[in-house]
Amino acid sequence: SWTLAESFYNANLFSRTKKRIGEKFSKHYNKSQNRQKTKIASDTIDAGNIARKLRAKSIDINSADENELMKLPGIGRTLAKRILKYRAKRGKFKSVDELINVKGIGKNKLKDIRKLAIVD
Repeated sequence: SWTLAESFYNANLFSRTKKRIGEKFSKHYNKSQNRQKTKIASDTIDAGNIARKLRAKSIDINSADENELMKLPGIGRTLAKRILKYRAKRGKFKSVDELINVKGIGKNKLKDIRKLAIVD
């Protein structure tokens, strides 16, 4: 059986050890968090550069092929084929807004497409 003094000593020792372990964990955790924040920030910068490069290249919907149309936001292979089919049937687009007549392109998608699409 322990004496009261031994109990206090062991409790104090446990408390100090727990504190040291907590400090080590805290330091490691903070370093890890800082690394993640740095990685996220660099990914965000890269995404910004990519978006600017995409905006710099406009796509003429009257001369674009299927692969070029797929570079437009929200346009996959199926919609690209529908745009080509619509263009073959009706002739060249007079404006980008005419894409609203293609099945699968609504107001919201058209709003995103307008940022990169042009009609020459």
